Amino acid sequence: TTTLKANGLAYVIKGEVNVVPGSTLTFEPQTIVKGHANFNNNSGKLRVKNGGKIFFNGSTSTDLMLTSLYDDSVGGDADNAVNTPAAGDWYGMVIENGGAMDMKGLTLRYAGGLITGSDIDIKAGIRVAGDGVKIDAAILENNFQNGIRFAPTANVFSIKNTTVRNHTQKTSDQAVGVMVVGAGGVLENMTFSGNELDIKASSGYSMNLTNCNCGSPTTDPNPL
Repeated sequence: TTTLKANGLAYVIKGEVNVVPGSTLTFEPQTIVKGHANFNNNSGKLRVKNGGKIFFNGSTSTDLMLTSLYDDSVGGDADNAVNTPAAGDWYGMVIENGGAMDMKGLTLRYAGGLITGSDIDIKAGIRVAGDGVKIDAAILENNFQNGIRFAPTANVFSIKNTTVRNHTQKTSDQAVGVMVVGAGGVLENMTFSGNELDIKASSGYSMNLTNCNCGSPTTDPNPL
């Protein structure tokens, strides 16, 4: 297990960081991680590979911050320049098929970078292909194209007590807070706001929604 310690400054992901099979990445509360912007062959990608795990047990959405190199509101001025953070600044997180994610108390924003692939639907702050992913007490905001995207292999996912907001930046089609493609899981006690579309699902999906405050337009299809 590797634990990133909180020290008031930000860890910067430059290029790609892999959580390899048999290992676990976890964090102390108040840790800040910033993804490098998409230039000079850097992408700021955090990938959990088949057999790897990312874990955090916090309390509130500010206990762990995952954000852009350009976000000076937390962790200081990591790039030593004046820049404004925006959706797609960094790649974000990828949970591969066979990778595990169990995280409570985090914010992830400004991810889903423009180089995440040619298919618009795979651009997201968090791309999930692994089973049993759990997210609780989180904020997903201002990511490019999708806040979080579940692939067909990502079954039995659970997102609870989470705010998904301000997903409007896109290549084409629709910007979506939660994108579900042939996957199945639970959304509970969710707050959606400022998204072009809150939830979009396709290809034999299965979802159980409880107390989900969708805005307008709400979902595609509507109702789910």
